[in-house]
Amino acid sequence: MQSFKMLYLYEMKKILMRKIVWIATGIMLAATVYMVLSRMAGDYYVDGEVIGSNYEMFLTDREYARALNGRLIDEGLLKNMQEAYAKVPDVKQKHYSMTEEYQQYARPYSEIHNFVLDILKSTGSGDELLTIDAEGLYQKRQELLREIRQEFRLTQGETAYWQEQENKLEKPFVYSYHDGYERSVVYLYSLNMLLLLLITVCLSPVFTDEHSRRTDQLILSSRYGRKLLYRAKMAAGISFAEAEVLLFSAAFTLLTFFMYGTDGFDAPVQLKYLTSQQMTMGELVILMYGLLLIVGILYSVMVMVISELCRSNVATIGIMIVFLILSVFMNIPEQYRIAGQLVDMLPMQLVTWWGVFDMRLVPIPGGYMTTWQVAVLLYAVAAVCLIMLGKRCYSRYEISDR
Repeated sequence: MQSFKMLYLYEMKKILMRKIVWIATGIMLAATVYMVLSRMAGDYYVDGEVIGSNYEMFLTDREYARALNGRLIDEGLLKNMQEAYAKVPDVKQKHYSMTEEYQQYARPYSEIHNFVLDILKSTGSGDELLTIDAEGLYQKRQELLREIRQEFRLTQGETAYWQEQENKLEKPFVYSYHDGYERSVVYLYSLNMLLLLLITVCLSPVFTDEHSRRTDQLILSSRYGRKLLYRAKMAAGISFAEAEVLLFSAAFTLLTFFMYGTDGFDAPVQLKYLTSQQMTMGELVILMYGLLLIVGILYSVMVMVISELCRSNVATIGIMIVFLILSVFMNIPEQYRIAGQLVDMLPMQLVTWWGVFDMRLVPIPGGYMTTWQVAVLLYAVAAVCLIMLGKRCYSRYEISDR
């Protein structure tokens, strides 16, 4: 145990002593700060005319949203919204939001207006939006869920499962301002990509340095060179990756909640996402951060094993970039269910709202597992298999004549 600790600390020191680690971390942190703050920067334009700063517009909308906290999205609130929007002239025009009537009467109800629009799948403020009642609205939501289930070709069992979950939801929904959590969900997708690039750049030399510097013959012939050292390198790499995930998650969370506020932890996810899962916005963000930690382990193992197999930093970085691109742009039509579900289990697709809320389930004895639950198990199996593959390659590596 003492020997492992010594080797582990030495490998951690080697990682942290590389200049590229600090440079890459600094660049990625700057990118994270820019990603969160950029939405607030600059002016808000309409037809080339400045009507205020983005930050001022945000503050106004936030105050209006907070004024609605705790109100049921029921007949009364819908009537308030509809009466307010009925006062806006030419509400179907592109820039109706610039009218004085909109700013005075309708804007305070814009959050409810957008909630209704998302359910009606409308691109404007049509007659239905200004006339629908609460019963009709929730019925429309049920019809939309039914259409999505059919589109994804859910089985009867899956449909019954989700309908049971839907029936457990408390309706009408209670509105709560939740921008801090909503923006966190949006930004986590980009944060996931940044972490993949950062881990790749920082950990690709863990094994390749010995080969490139030609110290492998000395190291592999030493007492702990082929077994204990491999475990120490793996442990150090995984620890570094998890530390980076925690660092970026903390910086990202502090910035996001500082800008948008922490209101809305208990807000139902149904205010923003069309799902039947019983979850709050706060629970969704916590789950996604947990998935990001698990994904970080998989990334680190992938990078280190690939680097040992290729024995090249450049090749490792190239393979991981290709993996990133394929993960982002691969799109499988809904009719190819198994392939589509597997693609949604890829790390880049999983740490997203659509990955967490994927309606396609995996049957198990006595019930079902969601896509993200199955993905976590597959990640654990994949990580173990990769570690074993890397160990086999590392322990059997033979030094060739140079």
